[in-house]
Amino acid sequence: MAEIARRRFQIHLSTAMVLSLTAGGAIWINTLNRGLSEFYVGYDYGPLKMEAYPASHGFPFTSVYRNGYTWEQEHYISRGPYPWEPPKKAIGTLPDKIEYSSLLADLAFALAVLFTSWILCERSIRRRAARRME
Repeated sequence: MAEIARRRFQIHLSTAMVLSLTAGGAIWINTLNRGLSEFYVGYDYGPLKMEAYPASHGFPFTSVYRNGYTWEQEHYISRGPYPWEPPKKAIGTLPDKIEYSSLLADLAFALAVLFTSWILCERSIRRRAARRME
């Protein structure tokens, strides 16, 4: 009996190299610090309550917030070209926060970028091989 050759999932070496560099870039851009993220919690005719996270990570959506703290800030009216900001009164620290919906969206975005680069690499390799056969 003749054995039927079973085709496995295979990609070219150059495609694997491009995908590994793309995955490394996706990991790198997701771990960069995106800077200060401030949130207005609200106010009740008193000082403005705010939250801030100096370290926030994720691309294209911010999904991880770290080193958070809260403060109260008095209301003020800015007159003139240079707004004056009164000193902030620190209240306390906040626990780290992870937004899982944004984390899943970041993961889906990274997988979409990897899938697109895989399709483009393999298509260009096959097109080049078809031109050589002609």
